[in-house]
Amino acid sequence: MADIIDDAQATEVLDRLQALARVPGLGTGEAQLVIEGAVCCLECEEPIPLARLAAVPGCVRCAECQEEAEGL
Repeated sequence: MADIIDDAQATEVLDRLQALARVPGLGTGEAQLVIEGAVCCLECEEPIPLARLAAVPGCVRCAECQEEAEGL
């Protein structure tokens, strides 16, 4: 039962984030990469974890690639 609820919550978060990504003026100006319904990193093309997407709406890179891009 928890798996169904977890899946529903993940789908809801992804739907909301994709809707926010379509709103002009939000985010960095870079378009998010969506592959098979998942928001993916522009650099490594791996899915960005939902926790990161929720914490940083409109992000276009996973935390690791973002750190590299910022030179950290």
